[in-house]
Amino acid sequence: MTKPNKNQTLKRVKVYLLSDTWIDNGTGYCFGEIMDDQTAYLIVKNELDEKDELLRAKIEGNIQFQRQQDTLIVWTDLQGQNIALSFQEKDGCSSLCDFLIKVHRGNLAPEISLVSVITNEIDGDITELITGPINYPPIIPEADDLYDILNCFNENSNSAYYKQSISNFISMNNYLPKLIKLFQESEDNRNIKSLHLLCNIIKSLILYNEGVIIELILDDNHLMGVVGILEYDPDYPQYKSNHRSFLKDDSKFKEVLPLKNDHVKHLIKRTYILQFLKDVVLARLLDDPTFSFISTLIHFNEVEIIEFLEKNQFIDDLFALYKTEDTNEELLRQRRDCIKLLHQFVLIAKSLQPHQKTSFYKSLIKRGLLKTINFILGDDSGNVRVLGTEIIVAIIEHDVLLINGIIEDDLEENEFQGKIDRDNDNTNGNEPVKSTSKLDFFRSDDYEKVDDDDDDYPAKDLTNSSYYQHKNISLSDDMTLLLVLTKFLLEDKNPGLRIQAFEALKSLLDPINNFNIPLNQQENDLAGIQTLDYFNAFYAKVAPLLFKPLIELKQDDDTTEDDELHIYLCELIIFCSKDRTISRSFFLENHILQGISKLIQPTHKLQLRLAAVRSLKSIIQLNDDYYTRYIISEDLFHEIFNLFEETKGFADLTYSTILHLFEIILSGFEKIEDRKNYKLLARYIVTNYKSVLIKYDTVNSGPDLIKAVEDQDNSVNKLDEREDLETDYGDDDDDDNDDGNDNDDENEEDEERPEILTEPLQEEDILTNELIIKQNEELLAKDNEPISTPKKIINQDEKVDKALNNSVLSNVFKEDEDSALSTSSPLATKRLNEDEDHDLNGSDIKRKVTLKQKFANAGKKIASKFTSK
Repeated sequence: MTKPNKNQTLKRVKVYLLSDTWIDNGTGYCFGEIMDDQTAYLIVKNELDEKDELLRAKIEGNIQFQRQQDTLIVWTDLQGQNIALSFQEKDGCSSLCDFLIKVHRGNLAPEISLVSVITNEIDGDITELITGPINYPPIIPEADDLYDILNCFNENSNSAYYKQSISNFISMNNYLPKLIKLFQESEDNRNIKSLHLLCNIIKSLILYNEGVIIELILDDNHLMGVVGILEYDPDYPQYKSNHRSFLKDDSKFKEVLPLKNDHVKHLIKRTYILQFLKDVVLARLLDDPTFSFISTLIHFNEVEIIEFLEKNQFIDDLFALYKTEDTNEELLRQRRDCIKLLHQFVLIAKSLQPHQKTSFYKSLIKRGLLKTINFILGDDSGNVRVLGTEIIVAIIEHDVLLINGIIEDDLEENEFQGKIDRDNDNTNGNEPVKSTSKLDFFRSDDYEKVDDDDDDYPAKDLTNSSYYQHKNISLSDDMTLLLVLTKFLLEDKNPGLRIQAFEALKSLLDPINNFNIPLNQQENDLAGIQTLDYFNAFYAKVAPLLFKPLIELKQDDDTTEDDELHIYLCELIIFCSKDRTISRSFFLENHILQGISKLIQPTHKLQLRLAAVRSLKSIIQLNDDYYTRYIISEDLFHEIFNLFEETKGFADLTYSTILHLFEIILSGFEKIEDRKNYKLLARYIVTNYKSVLIKYDTVNSGPDLIKAVEDQDNSVNKLDEREDLETDYGDDDDDDNDDGNDNDDENEEDEERPEILTEPLQEEDILTNELIIKQNEELLAKDNEPISTPKKIINQDEKVDKALNNSVLSNVFKEDEDSALSTSSPLATKRLNEDEDHDLNGSDIKRKVTLKQKFANAGKKIASKFTSK
């Protein structure tokens, strides 16, 4: 009587028996069957006649079944017959393996085993135990059994089934405490061999990466014992670590303020221990999954700690230390420790989700974080100033408006009108808060007077631009924080504090981009952000102090040795110049670019010189008319070419940096639109430094720049010749008029006259024909006499100079009659003199038509048409 498996699907299979070779014994359908006497069989019935059994194999004894190539199962029965089943599909092989696993784990055949054989050309065949008998260690370990226990744990360690079975054995038999007890005995007896074996056993268990094992190791009752075992590492037999003494040292845990919640106190200590295990004790043992497991435990603990701080009175008690005016030594020490504690909280918050960080940072600010800044900025301890500045930077990098902005709309203001301090005079939410004293900015009264029950604030995700879409956002024009950060950057010699101050300044000067808004976000999403007063206050109050070293460089040739500071300033120039409408006037009025140029001189280290070149390169890429004229008029490329010649054509970082600058100018020169400034720069470079470009022609940048300018000159010369022909043709018309030809003949001649094709003058070089026609019409209306010469037209450059009315731009590039380019450099003056002498000697030099002459020629043409009419 049989007990068939009703849920089992028949699978098509070929049966092979091994004699000298594998012999095909037929094709049929295979299934597993359990008899009433609890014996299991593998049965294959002929596909043509189901009554004909091709195979009936009993599953018994210690038979080992091998799964090969996903569709093949091979074994040797107790009589020594080698049998193989080749399945048509992979599912059939998997189904039979599941039946074998069921038979083994159901104790129907507890000694059989099933292994997977994976063929590897490099390492040979690799076997993995799928199911089978497990060699468990002795339940009560002894010192003499440690070697066998280690071999047992390392056997089949690549098998998931084996590792899971060993893990369950350790958990159910409370095996880890037994090993810890054996460790204590071995340590008391100074049995080094046993201690080394125990260390390897714990390492093997950790490498299992089984959750059950990791949880047992991290249990408070087992943790210190496991850490003690790992101190005796056989890889370093002559040394012993002191992990336990370090973790037991209570001085490592300084309680700044009494923490009444024992659970949170324990959580903080446990998180510290987990961090120490991950980074020190287990650093060489953890693979990625185990590392992630411990990191996840740490993260969950940190989230729970942050939530406690956000809702509990502890933070209020901490900030209360900064309200008193007392300055005794004990209070000073306690305040400094609180800054360190706040710094740790902020570092923990960095790993949280954005909305969690926003909620926590807002909670800190509302409760009085900004009050601690007064203490941070005025403390004598450099370490405290660095930590405090890092706190500010962390919050600014997350959302600058949390530090320096006020966000309100009319609805919110009406709702919280009775809660917000009316002394701020911020009745409509659009005007920035005005400070009544230098440090009013740090009082954070606005935040503290909002009830803690206000759920609207934490619910807002300030990293989402849609939150700002219908808000009126003003940046505070109080520059106290920026001034203090500037002072740190300029005066403090602590490199850590300087870099923190630099990063904070960058974030505060770029509030819009700190919202993490995608580049394709609609502009009206940020329409409510008011920044004009903020930046006007910056350039009026902070920038003169911040960039004072560069301003003084222009006025004084004596250079300072603080190259690190100048590197930071060069980076800030690059950063600030992006908003040229606000920064341009300040940079030009204070000759900042001249100061940058002086930093390229050989008296400075190479890192600073390249930073200065990058600054000028960023200015050039703005493609700004005023910057371009200033660079040309002050010959700011002089130091760049001196640096270029120092390279002597050697391909290094300096050489590549300057060549990249040439490539930028050349690519801008070749653009169809907006290339005027690049054309001026290219002509300026070729006119003054052509010999240097020719000298170092190992790459094409220099020669290509020269060729582009020369091609432009040739096209201008052709335009001059065409205009000369047009002028001569016009003179012949005047002679015909003097000979008395009637108007009809003259009109017919005008109609038959072929039009002289000329290249259209560029928009930046001439006024539009419509403007010229309009001016001539005004003259005709005023006087009926024929117009011989149009009224003098003021060119576009002169209009700009008059509008600026600025002393700085009085020296800006102006085009004269003999040259389209002029510089104030001695080299340019010398070359102009040489050209004049060459012209007096009778050389064939083609005179370039100036803009004024182009206007006159165009005016004459149009005026003659009006006269003829």
